[in-house]
Amino acid sequence: MCAVTVSKCEDVPSSLRYTRIVPQARPPYRLSTLPTGARVVSTELADRPSVTMAIMFKVGSRYESDKEAGISHFLEHMFFKGSARYGGAKEIAEAIEGVGGVLNAATDKELTMYWARVPKTKAKLAIDVLGDMLFQPLLDSAELEKERLVVLEELRMYQDSPQEYVHSLFEQISWPDHPLGRDVGGTEASVRALSRDDLLRYLEEHYLLRNLVVTIAGPVTHDEAIALVQPYLKVRGNGAAPPSFLPSVGNGLKPSVLMKSKKTEQAHVCVGVHAPSYMDRDRHVIDILNCVLGEGMSSRLFLEVREKLGLAYDVHSYVNKMFDTGVLGVYAGTEPRQAARAVGAIVGQLRRLCKEP
Repeated sequence: MCAVTVSKCEDVPSSLRYTRIVPQARPPYRLSTLPTGARVVSTELADRPSVTMAIMFKVGSRYESDKEAGISHFLEHMFFKGSARYGGAKEIAEAIEGVGGVLNAATDKELTMYWARVPKTKAKLAIDVLGDMLFQPLLDSAELEKERLVVLEELRMYQDSPQEYVHSLFEQISWPDHPLGRDVGGTEASVRALSRDDLLRYLEEHYLLRNLVVTIAGPVTHDEAIALVQPYLKVRGNGAAPPSFLPSVGNGLKPSVLMKSKKTEQAHVCVGVHAPSYMDRDRHVIDILNCVLGEGMSSRLFLEVREKLGLAYDVHSYVNKMFDTGVLGVYAGTEPRQAARAVGAIVGQLRRLCKEP
């Protein structure tokens, strides 16, 4: 294990003057697996004034059945609506924000994360709030019905943002008839149908200690991190292994096109292909190819589609990697009458990338 540091070295050849390889005594983080199966990862940053901690569960929208679509995201919302020691949403928010901290969460296709950043003197408060939210939630029926309306508005918000919504359509045709092709938030119909019992069952199945990783970064040693979080990690479930996800459909899909009509000033275009997963040995290769294709003002897409052809203000590529699959996507917003020309230019650069990486 080594790290590269930048330093001015007068006693080495000029070609090497600004690079020195420095042996690193240990990795920049430490990992421990507790007897309960929970994992704790920490990075000690002794000179930092704040502590950031996150609790992540290996569950997301690809673990859901069609009937459950959106339940991971809905449950994430409900954890903020009240817990045993922090009665409601106001109390939870004020506990962290009242000391100058930040509290938030996110649901993805394979992961749900809850995190807080607080002054270093308030680290115990952060884990107290997060632990109580996640292991002693109230899931009050009245609050659930109110939050259902909030989640529905969130779905509508993204549907009214074509620059965001086009990526959902791209995923839909990348993984047709598969949980990966669904919106993380589900559909209005599925969210309306979810009950409190559904959420409780899903909680018992997936929010288990063996399915959890706690990460802490700040002026906290690894032993202190373990001592800090361990009292709050409550055993849950009947000992059964958490359900797994449906495997991806592979890379053998036929070319597909999906179009949605909506009155907008621009046509929002997303073009792409399947790509390596984050477990693939070529995962870093696709990142480099993505930089060449569409990251930055010197990328091929930017120079061709924007600078040369003037077809778009925003044109870029991205890679989205998951456990067993991934996508390389290209987005562009263009004048509707120029959409076909923009797609042709993008496809041309994808073909060029195959021949001239």
